[in-house]
Amino acid sequence: MSEITVTKYANYVECCPCGVFDDNSLFQKYRELWSSDDYKPNKPEIHDLRSAQLAQVTVSGILRITGLSRQFHPKASKHPIALLADDERDNFYSRMACRLSAERNPNVRVFRDHDEAVKWVAAEGEHTP
Repeated sequence: MSEITVTKYANYVECCPCGVFDDNSLFQKYRELWSSDDYKPNKPEIHDLRSAQLAQVTVSGILRITGLSRQFHPKASKHPIALLADDERDNFYSRMACRLSAERNPNVRVFRDHDEAVKWVAAEGEHTP
């Protein structure tokens, strides 16, 4: 079963997609997350993709999800968002999502190391993408 778990920490929120995803299932899970009454985009976030199997996700799927983000968050915050990906494909898609989001939030960055991602999102003050 595919899901996105959310863990709230003092300085940031961590979202972890787990399981096998294709374009539709990843879109659906992010729509459920972002439409939830519990979801508040008011803190830095880490989206840890390392436990997700995304081989069936396409460029079209990434475009749909970034469009969904624009729909749910028309006034995007400037909070830092770290995308954590440890393989080449996920890293490529994460960098693509960063570029697609850059005009709304320049503080989106891709990481391979969890500790570095946490350090970056939890840091106070200016963030550089």
